[in-house]
Amino acid sequence: MNMGLRMTGTVELGGLKLPPDPRRFQLLKRQLQALLPGIDTTDMRTWMGFRPSLPDHLPVLGSAPRHNNVFFAFGHQHLGLTLAGVTSAVMAELMLSNTGPIDLKPYAVDRFGFA
Repeated sequence: MNMGLRMTGTVELGGLKLPPDPRRFQLLKRQLQALLPGIDTTDMRTWMGFRPSLPDHLPVLGSAPRHNNVFFAFGHQHLGLTLAGVTSAVMAELMLSNTGPIDLKPYAVDRFGFA
């Protein structure tokens, strides 16, 4: 990155109103210094952002209930890159044959009652 090195960290389930826990930043700083001894952290900046998560920790996969030819594949609980291969295989089969290779009911968007 042009601005330098970026180190990402942990997931904290603290709600939307709680401030960041500074101990987490210190933990990451110690881990960075252990990984790269002697690294200069004097200009280090901290940042925290909110990442959405689904309440049941399962992704949403399948056809959109109200729109033809719209498909959902999201909500992988921060494991999107890890699960991309299997998700793409499931979604490709669903899109090509209108039948998924697995039962997609547990992953349907309407399981939350607002679709």
